[in-house]
Amino acid sequence: MKGETLPLYHSRCFINHEEVEVNHTEKTILEDDLYSVNPLIFFRVAKPMKKGAKLPSIDLEKFYKQDSAHGLDLEIVPDLTHQKNKQLVKLTQAAWDEILENDSKFAAKFKADLLRTVDASISSIVNEKAIKDVNFEKEVKMGELKFKEKGLKRLTEKVKKQKASLYWMLNTFFFALLPYVSKETRGIAGTAYELVNALRTSLLSSMKAKYVKE
Repeated sequence: MKGETLPLYHSRCFINHEEVEVNHTEKTILEDDLYSVNPLIFFRVAKPMKKGAKLPSIDLEKFYKQDSAHGLDLEIVPDLTHQKNKQLVKLTQAAWDEILENDSKFAAKFKADLLRTVDASISSIVNEKAIKDVNFEKEVKMGELKFKEKGLKRLTEKVKKQKASLYWMLNTFFFALLPYVSKETRGIAGTAYELVNALRTSLLSSMKAKYVKE
């Protein structure tokens, strides 16, 4: 550890039948390292050593008794949270591609008509039930809804249902978030107020009315 300020801490000993050498400074002696789990014994060197001088190896077994009843058992489990599951991707790729294709068919100009029509069909249910009890997939019969936009009418029921379900999910998120909204946090990125503000064009009138009512 040439160039380091004295005092220095030095340990040489056998761990698992292998001689290891551990060096620390006054600043790092209390920090964890590769060998911290072992009961090391250090020499504290307060003066420069002669060239070629070597401190002796410490036999830890003379200071710490060992028996079969004590020790550490380590189990290493890999974290696969962010590992790409190629098999899962392969099995779901077709369904995912279909979702993306359906979404690409939904033009932005259809949004207002879809939200307005869906809201009209489900507003009474939203008013009567708790949001968690509303079964959107069951209650909204997309094939029976009457839209004004010609392009929206021509889309398949599956495409319209997929988009409407996404908007419903956003609305339930909005409803759960509203109690935490405060005007005092206006303009502060990442706050509940700003999140709700970003969702405002996707909200159903019945959901906003229900919050005011409750």
